[in-house]
Amino acid sequence: MIKESDVKSVPEAEKSWGRKPFDPKVFRNGTDEERSSMAADIVDRQAGIGFNLVELKQILGEPDGGYYNDGYWNYRLTRRIGSDGQLKEAWSLVFGFKYPEEKVQNVFIWRECCNEPPTWMIK
Repeated sequence: MIKESDVKSVPEAEKSWGRKPFDPKVFRNGTDEERSSMAADIVDRQAGIGFNLVELKQILGEPDGGYYNDGYWNYRLTRRIGSDGQLKEAWSLVFGFKYPEEKVQNVFIWRECCNEPPTWMIK
C-alpha cells in the first residue's frame, strides 16, 4: 500500500533535484542525477498517461526501481547509502496501470524504502 507520506510532490521534487524538461532518451540511459532532475516535469505533466505497457517500455526501457507490484512499474531515481554501507533512502518514478486495459493512469514519485525520514522532511 502506498502511503501519502511516501509520495513526493512536484514542489518537493523541484526543491530536492531541480527541474529539467523530460527527455526520454536521457531518462532511459541516464544517471540517477539526470533522471531525478526530470521527475518533477514528468509528474507535473503526467507524462505517460494512456500509454500501455509496451509503449512505456519502448520509451523508458525495463523498469529498474526496487519495487514491483501488479499494477505499478517503478523506475529508479535516487539511492542514498549511509556511511555504514546500508541503503538509507530510495526514490522511484512510479507508473500506475489501470486494468484490464493495462494503460498508465497515474504517475508519481515514491519513497521505496528505509526507516529514516526522507531528507526533504528533516528540518
